[in-house]
Amino acid sequence: MGRMKKGLIWLALAILAAVIALFVAAGVPIVKDDFKQLIGPSRWTPAAADWTPVQQTTMRDGPDGYLQLTTPPGYMRWFGAYLANPRLCDYRLSLDARSVAEPSGAPYGYGIAPGVALFADGVPQGEGVQYDRGFKALRYPDYPYDSADDQSGYIDPESSFLDGAPVPINSQWNHWLIVVSGTNAMVQLDNQAARSLHLTSACTGGIYLRAWNGTAEFRNITISKT
Repeated sequence: MGRMKKGLIWLALAILAAVIALFVAAGVPIVKDDFKQLIGPSRWTPAAADWTPVQQTTMRDGPDGYLQLTTPPGYMRWFGAYLANPRLCDYRLSLDARSVAEPSGAPYGYGIAPGVALFADGVPQGEGVQYDRGFKALRYPDYPYDSADDQSGYIDPESSFLDGAPVPINSQWNHWLIVVSGTNAMVQLDNQAARSLHLTSACTGGIYLRAWNGTAEFRNITISKT
């Protein structure tokens, strides 16, 4: 009787796994997303090979999730690096970042955008948060707007956090925490709450690190399950 009971349990589990696999293969969004979240890693650090440089970006890597992105001087276009598969739907993205200006003195900065789709020509689609040295503030553009080629959808700079404290704009390492949950991404900079992002691609999107008119550095990049 005990063997029969164990056999029935294994049979039920096998049937359940087969049904889940069918839904995943069929592309049913909810089941597919839940399955991705279930089998995803608890915590991981993307390797250099996981990132793809965007357009004419020079990308260098180092230990402990370090990336250096150097862009051509000139207008704000689509430079940076893209992680196509964060391996999770709901996750915590933690990293440190800083940027260095080009000698030309043109406005520069970097951006972080989870849940973003990247077209074949390297143009992103989705919301991001930008550490904008030119505006001395944070900005929240809706890509592919806010570039030298398409300035529609312009977003005003925000120089304060949600509690009214000033946003620190400097050349130091700043710590970011972005918590993705469904179509919402909570944003923190140096433990201060900033405005959240609304994700258009959510579970199917990747992570886009933007840079322009200089060099942006990112380190201690980790992605962990929520």
